[in-house]
Amino acid sequence: MNPTKLFLLTAGAFTLLTFTADGALTASRFNPKPVSPRSVKVGTEPVHTLAAGGRAQCEIVIPEKANATEKYAAKELSGFLEKIIGSKVPVTSKPTGGKTAFLLGSAGAKAAGIDLQKIDRDGFVIKSAGKNIAICGNDDPKGNPAKQYSYNERGTLNGVYEFLERFGGVRFYFPGEIGTVVPSKPDWKIGEIDLTDRPDNQHRRTYCKGLSTLGTGKLGVYGGFTQGDLTRLSGLRIRESTLRLPNCHGLRGLDLPRRFAKTHPDYFALMDNGRRHDGSVSLRADSADGHLCFSNEGLKEVVYQDAKAFLTGQPASSRGLKHWKATFFSQPFFNIMPNDALYYCRCENCKKLAAQLPGGKPDVIWKFETDIARRLQQENVPGYITLMAYSSYKKIPSMDIPLNAIVMLAVTGPWKESNPKQEDDIQLLKDWNKKLNAKTYLWTYTTKCGNLIADVPSFTPRSVGSFFRKAAPYSFGAFLESETDFWIFNSMNFYVFGKVMWDSSTDVDALFEEHFRLMYGAAAAQMKDFYDTLERHWVKDIMANIKETKVGPQAVLPSQFDIWTKIYSPAEVARVNKLFDEAEKLTADDPASLKRVRFMRKELWGTVLGGVERFNQFNSDSSLWTIYVPEAGEKITIDGKLDEPAWKKVKPVWMTPRDSRGGGDKAEVHTRVRMLGDADNIYVGIECDEPFTDRMLCGRKDQDPLLWRDNVTELFFAGKPTDEIIYQIILNSDGKICDLRQPGRLRTNPPWRSNAEYKAGVVPGKMWIAEIRIPRASMPELAKDRFLVNFTRGRVLQQPVKVMNYTWSRFKDKQSPEFCGTAIAGTEPETGNLILGGDFDLRQIPNKKNKTMLGLKKPFWYGSDSAGPVFLDREVFRTCGQSARLERPGGSDRLIQYVKGLKSGSKYKLSCFVKLENVRSDKKPQSGFYIQFRFGTKLASTVFRPIRQAFRGDIKWTRLEYTFTVPEGIAVRHQPFLEFRLSANAEGKVWIDHVSVTEIKE
Repeated sequence: MNPTKLFLLTAGAFTLLTFTADGALTASRFNPKPVSPRSVKVGTEPVHTLAAGGRAQCEIVIPEKANATEKYAAKELSGFLEKIIGSKVPVTSKPTGGKTAFLLGSAGAKAAGIDLQKIDRDGFVIKSAGKNIAICGNDDPKGNPAKQYSYNERGTLNGVYEFLERFGGVRFYFPGEIGTVVPSKPDWKIGEIDLTDRPDNQHRRTYCKGLSTLGTGKLGVYGGFTQGDLTRLSGLRIRESTLRLPNCHGLRGLDLPRRFAKTHPDYFALMDNGRRHDGSVSLRADSADGHLCFSNEGLKEVVYQDAKAFLTGQPASSRGLKHWKATFFSQPFFNIMPNDALYYCRCENCKKLAAQLPGGKPDVIWKFETDIARRLQQENVPGYITLMAYSSYKKIPSMDIPLNAIVMLAVTGPWKESNPKQEDDIQLLKDWNKKLNAKTYLWTYTTKCGNLIADVPSFTPRSVGSFFRKAAPYSFGAFLESETDFWIFNSMNFYVFGKVMWDSSTDVDALFEEHFRLMYGAAAAQMKDFYDTLERHWVKDIMANIKETKVGPQAVLPSQFDIWTKIYSPAEVARVNKLFDEAEKLTADDPASLKRVRFMRKELWGTVLGGVERFNQFNSDSSLWTIYVPEAGEKITIDGKLDEPAWKKVKPVWMTPRDSRGGGDKAEVHTRVRMLGDADNIYVGIECDEPFTDRMLCGRKDQDPLLWRDNVTELFFAGKPTDEIIYQIILNSDGKICDLRQPGRLRTNPPWRSNAEYKAGVVPGKMWIAEIRIPRASMPELAKDRFLVNFTRGRVLQQPVKVMNYTWSRFKDKQSPEFCGTAIAGTEPETGNLILGGDFDLRQIPNKKNKTMLGLKKPFWYGSDSAGPVFLDREVFRTCGQSARLERPGGSDRLIQYVKGLKSGSKYKLSCFVKLENVRSDKKPQSGFYIQFRFGTKLASTVFRPIRQAFRGDIKWTRLEYTFTVPEGIAVRHQPFLEFRLSANAEGKVWIDHVSVTEIKE
């Protein structure tokens, strides 16, 4: 008997699961292939007149009850035709009969006799129908391309973009006027058209957003666009796929910790310390989703029943869930990929099973997943299970993959094109094809997630084209993960990806030759050189050494020093600047090309110049992270108490928050570090304030490289910024230690022992203390008088914390010598700072005049007479555990100190850290925060105001530095004073810290 069709996504585009008459499931591997033909026939004789003398001779017709996609397609076609022709093109519901009519959507299909069921998903037809032109494809009536970037099919819109590109000469390089080339055709005729097209790949998706750990944390956009608009327009115009095929850490979507952490702790991975990874362990943002015990049969039953319920159309409530999350589950696909940064369970069952399976621990995961898929198939449950070959479990498993399982392979992708090992990934892709007897699809990483280099363009379109053409015979699509700091970095990556994924035979070289000619005219050669420079530096100089990690491929990155002094060296910066100078001269008489050259100079090259400037400032700030190491002068007993007199005399440095999980810069607790030294040893004492000393989470043993996951503090030592070696010592609050000596910039953790003596102490409910003696001989690179050091803290409790990570010196994605501070032997010298209490290590004391005065015994800082207090903020600070905060309404609008010791005619440097939050003025938009010095001279109260325009809005902690010359005749009328001030009409918060005024002696 004939089988009954279970589901059909689009006729001909997908293999179907079917049932026979007796209920048995017959299945073929999911292996989508193009079915409808790619055919282009265009007559040479003009039969369609679209424009004459700059007047439109055409109109656009959509059905009377047009859906949102048809309406949006008409809007896009009308708008671009108007730009091409030079006059408006009307949109109607019926042809007038006197013009060439573009018949869109169902109107076109009906007029041209087109059976849309025979067209592949996302495909379209452009066909002459008499004097009219039909443009049609399958359109999901639920979609609205004008408002949302969705998975709703929009074949007609794809057809419109094809017409504009093929016949109108439009090029959609990236959204906006600059990135869209629109030729002028005031007289325009075309021949008879019979065109059918569809994608070669059924999965074609890009992804772009900013990263909280990179640059400003926000995605830099341009031209007034929002991130959402850029994503929507780019996705539409490169014709991304509309098939939602979820395959990303789907077990997170089952809310397993909430459902089972208390009732079935055995479902979760057993950790080395005996605890379960049940969502209560805060290591990463996704740790809340837990890690699982994949040998647990009870857990397997739960996931099977969840999958069965979804695939058979049951509500999420039937499984104790609020809803089925479309990110992970979309009919007919159910994803059961493990959580990111996989933690392998340490239980005996998992160890035993891993020992039995040929592939070891990865096979434990594959067995769990394939057992579920196989049971669903055996019990005639429709649909597919999606799985990813990822990280440590990306290689071919030992067991068979059931026919209802779809495998996605995670590989580095385009950024590995300069690496000879790229062939290993292509071979792995081929091996997966052989394993499945079908194509798979790819997850690739053109992302800065693991490559946190701000300001450097990851602009690699040729590598994108090269890789995906190479992978085309073995894959049915790909996902391009592309988080970055500026959207424009991805612009041409996305364009080339869209072209190659739609048509795998695309000639990328020809595409670029046309791009440079159309975009930049006479400056094509200079702009090609610029593009090639960016790509060469990123792929060959920065991303050349890529390694696999638990969270996907990551590069062994060059140092910031190398990036900004060797790769983008002063000579290279000068060379590229010259390229742009030449490009601007060559396009001086071509306004459109000149505008594009200047846009790229600002938006793409300007980020590099900004990075150079920030690096130079970064280096100039290095002296701020200095810790002095006086001689101990007495025996230091390592007992975790810091009670010797020598410790009491040392000025501490303070750690500040470094957190990527949304905790912000508010310190929940304080951490102070002191250092001492003698001829043979370095001593470090760290006081970690902790009100929940009974909840500190530890459990690992001495010399466990994963000790950092406990409640710890860490020490880093190096000789000089360019060193390839950094020493790392991890100390947990249980008194355990781990020594790591890290060569190069890849953390291979070879054996090394510091021979340190370490003791942890606890003051219940108040703090824990780390005290350590480290023999100098164990770190021979460190000079006795000066070396590099950093300190960090990882606060891990048996309860959630807002801010987990703290650091003293500047911290980037990974520790390296260049980000350390400096340790200098001896006591801190006099700085010559004329500001008293510049680090605000003070208390708030109101004086008799009802002013707010900050000080201990002297009136160091003053606030307003009546506005309110100047707050000392012990949560948000930069140096010594507190800062001053101006706040309106509710607090003072100014902070003043009278400065003694200034000399007429002498030069001084004023420096400070400031941070702004929502500083604004509804009454006077130019109002905000500013700094000024007032000098009481013979002539007037002379003002030095380094900030001509007030600061407004939000600004992260920023170091400001200004030089000024003191005028003659100061302190005649009144004593000079330094003032930090919010304008009278301004509101918001301003934090001030580490204020210094020092004389510049030439």
